Amino acid sequence: MGIRELRRDRRWSQEQLAEFSGLSLRTVQRIEASNRAGEASLRTLAATFEIDDSALDLELSMSKSSNGWKNRPAWVRVIFFGSGRIQMGSRQHIVIEKFAVLAGIVFVIVALLGTNGTIAPESAKVPIMLCASLMLLSAYLMSLIIRIGNRHAVWRWVEADKPDEAARGQ
Repeated sequence: MGIRELRRDRRWSQEQLAEFSGLSLRTVQRIEASNRAGEASLRTLAATFEIDDSALDLELSMSKSSNGWKNRPAWVRVIFFGSGRIQMGSRQHIVIEKFAVLAGIVFVIVALLGTNGTIAPESAKVPIMLCASLMLLSAYLMSLIIRIGNRHAVWRWVEADKPDEAARGQ
């Protein structure tokens, strides 16, 4: 649901939305007309409508074919190439990062405490530590991807390229 629909559902005029949000009337009109908003305006509108700003961000997002996406550095576009196709936004990246950290910690514990024959043989210590190192490295790389995505406001384009929920259910 876009800004206009949210405003109309509450039976607010553009002037009332501007007053309630603290944004100028011209800003509200521009956002409704172009369906684009800056980060500060986005947060303000989300707070005004009492909704999650990420949900509102999806409504106001631009596609990767837009100039906003094309103006991102080439290395950022390369890192996130295909992200919309595999349907991974920032939240999914965070889940993967947490899983990799947890798995890495489990592997370290098993390697240090369990390679005395209780869980794994002594000869498995090096391969288990290698797995732990790879999982922790993966978590670190995922955290870098998340930071880069946040810094360059990539998630709005990645998540805008996702298919609709209704289309997936059919």
